[in-house]
Amino acid sequence: AIEMLPPAPPPAGGLVAERDPNTGRWMSQRALEHRAARRYRCAACSNDFCGECNARPYHVGFASCVAAATDAAAPRCRYCDERIRPGTSRLDDYYFGDGDSDNSGGEDGGGGNAGRLLQRGTSGDLTVRELRRCIGRADTSWCCEKSELRSVFRLTSSVCTADECQARLEGACTRTLRPCGHPCGGVRGETTCLPCLRCPQSDQPALPALTSASSSSAALPAADDFCPICYTEEIGAAPAIRLGCGHVIHRQCGVDRIQAGWPGPPISFNHLQCPLCGQSGRPAEERGSMQAAVMAHPSLSSELAPVLLLRENVMRRGRRRLLADGVPPPELQPGGAFEGRPGEFALGKFNYYKCGRCKEPYFGGDRACGPAAGGGGHGDEGGGGGGGNDVGAIGGDRGERASDHELVCGACSVTDSGAGCGKHGLQELQYKCRYCCDVAVWFCFGTTHFCDRCHTTRPDSRPCAPLKRCNPRTCPLKVDHPAHGVEFCLGCSLCRSAGNTGS
Repeated sequence: AIEMLPPAPPPAGGLVAERDPNTGRWMSQRALEHRAARRYRCAACSNDFCGECNARPYHVGFASCVAAATDAAAPRCRYCDERIRPGTSRLDDYYFGDGDSDNSGGEDGGGGNAGRLLQRGTSGDLTVRELRRCIGRADTSWCCEKSELRSVFRLTSSVCTADECQARLEGACTRTLRPCGHPCGGVRGETTCLPCLRCPQSDQPALPALTSASSSSAALPAADDFCPICYTEEIGAAPAIRLGCGHVIHRQCGVDRIQAGWPGPPISFNHLQCPLCGQSGRPAEERGSMQAAVMAHPSLSSELAPVLLLRENVMRRGRRRLLADGVPPPELQPGGAFEGRPGEFALGKFNYYKCGRCKEPYFGGDRACGPAAGGGGHGDEGGGGGGGNDVGAIGGDRGERASDHELVCGACSVTDSGAGCGKHGLQELQYKCRYCCDVAVWFCFGTTHFCDRCHTTRPDSRPCAPLKRCNPRTCPLKVDHPAHGVEFCLGCSLCRSAGNTGS
């Protein structure tokens, strides 16, 4: 049984003005009349349909079935998947003109004036200059023939005019893959295109390993799989890259992950690794102690360079501290897990922080002394997030300025109570936490040194609470120091370490 859906009772003046539920625009008078006369509902399944063209569900907002069919056949943007309607493409004539195309654009449909001009051998064929002007800033550096410019022209016409989509087009590879004919989903300037993510892997030739240590089990994802970093967009919705380990991510997501930095105050570098496997695809003996298992891809080199330089600086300081400690730990001895890699071992053993003034890393104690406060976690925990010097929210509930709280090295916070080391200078100076027997890593208000724990618990906010007393026999600092509540410079950390080990 079929029944006509009755429209809402019209007022004395006629039909009630309504908005299209799909677009939010006001529906025209003809669209309202067509809906009132042609919209039906099936009594068996309760689905509505058009009584003229049998479209299910009923095409709300269109004045005729022809207009609805034309809109349904309109091409979609390759990035945002929105329909490309008149006024939403830089090349409207290609879709909405009055001619026919050469049908080389796949599902693009109607051609238009530009499509007719692209046919070979016709008078008025677009010149190379005209093609380049229509293409805009999309990549044409690889084009050697006019037919290749035509393929880039067709690809450009499949992207809407939204700023985000145009930016993605500008950074995308514009080649066409063979033999499937799908556009490449990689990034601009790659020497080897990303394999097609729209075709089943069984239909593609065997992929060569990126390196001798690439993971052969890293299967290529489908174009409609989510990016393993953002988990909000499909991989095919933005230019993607294939890392050295074989996994595929959005290139911009990889850049954002690197630029976000480590998740807490202690410096860590696991946000540079592949989010799925944590590897780079290179053998360990090729990485060396000065390299990292990072998201390896040529397009990420400029973003990785400053972070790897910081990592090298931290590892150099860590190796120097290991030498000052005396006997190497079992992990560095022959057969140990970090044999020949003291720098990587130091990254997991010591806490280092980035000074908010000189931007240099400085020592902040052993990781085994306790977890980093403030939700930062240990440096061996992965993930990106706020940078190590992001202190904008610190002290917000106490009426204190963010600038009052800084991660400051000993050299930048040296006062009259401390002097530089004649052997190592000011770089290795350390201060005692004002309220406990721990090494200070925060320098706040220009007067007070805090360790991570006290910087979170803030003993200074409880002036009536008595301060704990230090037991010289169990003091982890192993130096004579005044009672808690006053500033005290511990001196050079390397000289202290050498003295404690008898070196």
